[in-house]
Formats: sequence, structure tokens, C-alpha cells
Amino acid sequence: MNWKIAIIALFLPLVASAADTESKQDIAKGPSTLSGTTVNSYAKPGAPVELSYTVPKNLGTGNTGVIKLAFNTQANEGDLKVHIESDHALIISDLTSSDFNIALGADTKTYPVSISVTSTVEGLFYVNVFASMDVGGNTLTRTFSVPVKVGTGSPQLKSSGALEKDENGNPVIILPAIESIK
Repeated sequence: MNWKIAIIALFLPLVASAADTESKQDIAKGPSTLSGTTVNSYAKPGAPVELSYTVPKNLGTGNTGVIKLAFNTQANEGDLKVHIESDHALIISDLTSSDFNIALGADTKTYPVSISVTSTVEGLFYVNVFASMDVGGNTLTRTFSVPVKVGTGSPQLKSSGALEKDENGNPVIILPAIESIK
């Protein structure tokens, strides 16, 4: 029983960190979608742009779902250069190019973009969004990852080694050391 608690305690910070990275999911939007945003959350210095998104809560394998992205910026001139890519098993079907520009205007602060995705493989995949702007002669970039869950199963963790006990009786997993000498 103690080894189960030790494993849970070991992985809980990783799961919590991954769930909070770049977005906070809001199930209150409805039963069929999840949303996230970087607005009003800490970000490293970079392009002055934020991202809000809505994704299907549970995209069935082989089905197509729409991801709604909204770029928010206070900049009122120039272009927002966007590059979108996805994990290998997630297919973006309606972008003519993964690179495109959005002309910024003085009266507009939010720029919506919708993309359609599909996958024949169950799992948790990410749509990675790169937003770049020229600010004071420098190109600044922010990156965002939008999670997309495909299928109904929960992610399965791969075992990295056998569970053993150390000299004090505490459960540990021994991993092989990889060493190279040059």
C-alpha cells in the first residue's frame, strides 16, 4: 500500500504541472467543449500576444472536431505571424498553410482562427501554436500548446522499471544509467 502512495506522490506534481501549463481548462462552458486561456496569467517575456481556445471535450477517433483559437493583443500595427503544427497522430485538415499572417488593426484586439482536427488514434495530443511579432525591430515569439483528447480511454503510463525496496524498505524504481565518455 505504501508503494502505491509513493508512486502517486511521485507523479502528482508532474500531472498537476502538465495540467496547469499554458492553460486552465474550464468545464463550465458546456458539456461538449473545454476552454483555456493565457490571458491574465504569467508568461515569460515574448511577443505581446495571448491565446484563448475552445476544443472538443472528447473527440471520437475518426471524427473531426473544430478548435477555436482567439489571439489577443494590444498591438495595433504590423502583422502577427502564426505557425501551427500538431503531434504526429493529430491531423489538421483545413489549413491551406501551417504559416500565415494576421494584419493587426487599431480597432481590433481579438483575432479568431478556427481549425479542424481529426485522429484515428486514441490519446492526448497537442496543437502547437507559434505567434511572432516585430517589436522595436526585434522579432518576439510566444508558443502555446492546445491539448486535444481523442477517444475515451485514459492515458496509460509506461513502466520504466521494476519496483524494488531500498535498504530502508522504501519502494523505489531502479532505472539504468546511460553514460558516454568522450
